[in-house]
Amino acid sequence: MRQETLHQDFHPALAISTLDATTKTLSRMIDVQPEQLAEAANYMTNTANKGGRFILIGNGGSAAVAEQYGAGLPKWLTEGIENVDGPQSMGMYNPSTITMVGNDDGYENTFYNQMLLLDLNGNDSVIAFSGSGTSPNIVKAVKYAREKGANVIGMTFGDKGLAEEANVILTIPGDDLRALIPEEEATSQKDIQGPHMGEYEAIASALMFSLTKQTRQNLIKPPETDASLDLKLSIAIPTLIAIKNTIEEMLKNEKFIRALAHITQLYMNAYSSGGRVMFVGDESSSALSNHYGADAGKRPTVEIEGAKPSKAFSLTDSIPAMTMRLNNGAREIYSDRFRTYKPGDNDIIFIYSANGNSPQILNVVDEAKRHGTKVLGFTSGETGLINKADIVIKNPGKEKGLLADPENGVYIDFWMHALLEEFRRRVKKSSKSG
Repeated sequence: MRQETLHQDFHPALAISTLDATTKTLSRMIDVQPEQLAEAANYMTNTANKGGRFILIGNGGSAAVAEQYGAGLPKWLTEGIENVDGPQSMGMYNPSTITMVGNDDGYENTFYNQMLLLDLNGNDSVIAFSGSGTSPNIVKAVKYAREKGANVIGMTFGDKGLAEEANVILTIPGDDLRALIPEEEATSQKDIQGPHMGEYEAIASALMFSLTKQTRQNLIKPPETDASLDLKLSIAIPTLIAIKNTIEEMLKNEKFIRALAHITQLYMNAYSSGGRVMFVGDESSSALSNHYGADAGKRPTVEIEGAKPSKAFSLTDSIPAMTMRLNNGAREIYSDRFRTYKPGDNDIIFIYSANGNSPQILNVVDEAKRHGTKVLGFTSGETGLINKADIVIKNPGKEKGLLADPENGVYIDFWMHALLEEFRRRVKKSSKSG
């Protein structure tokens, strides 16, 4: 594994502060909203027990959380459990549908039009993610879902729109993070709003993971109707506390801090040299790849005067490209696409994989090494990616097997949220000095 010389100027101070602030927000969620968590878990359990449907919706980064859990919920909730009808789940993110509806009927109808086809009922749960809570396409969709009797679980840091329409709302506060960027130091609205969206998405991911575990436990051993709140949240709250405690421990880990610093240095090297920043993930981690491929192309540079664009993109964002390769018998879906970009030694690639041993992922790693592209690996596995990547963040997850993938995603969301804030600060600084 190649070792990069780490310059002392790349100490990730803002990334560390961002993670610290986000754990404080998570603590407040645990303290003040247990009733809402229990109610959300109850709705999800009802849907799973009755063979209902989970419909997950969100925009931008929120869409990635929806896409990840839209793909994984049926398996994560019920695999190996007898006498459960088995729910269905869906994320409404077909690019052809989204662009057709947006172009013909207006973007506010992107989810509503698709819901019209579903014959929603009281066994269904709509899980809506919206940072502001006021996105027109989210509000219109959840209003319709409520009219049809579906249960709506909302996650937002706003108090309008979604917060007013949902059956149960999980409100994510942002005061701790806001304190990191005083308004007099902010040069654009994105300096204030951006961190909140990143924090919101990371905490929404943690909430969904904890609710998934709690719902699965409820299906295995249903709680009594008059059970105490502690029993109704016997898995969810300990899961959130464990995530918070684990992040706090990671912030004391010198190896982890050094990895954040190395990644910051490699990103800035790629950015300053005009290199590309690529992302790839397998299974539900492909949603993370799509999320950060989009976010890294915008968040570090938007509204910064003099900043050149960040050339970031995901290798897993094209369903037609992947299905075409699969249909033609391709065994190297991602590495084949990677080669089409003619990668070089100014480029870097973020790779997300829970077990780290997917052949598709390892093929990309090998291809990147042949082209001199730096590999930044995020995994909870013990072999494969962890031994091959140039820089590795070993995610501290405790889950094995079924729930390792979504748990891995939670920590990736926290690390990437912090890293993107670090990148933005450094891009701003370099743009001013340039």
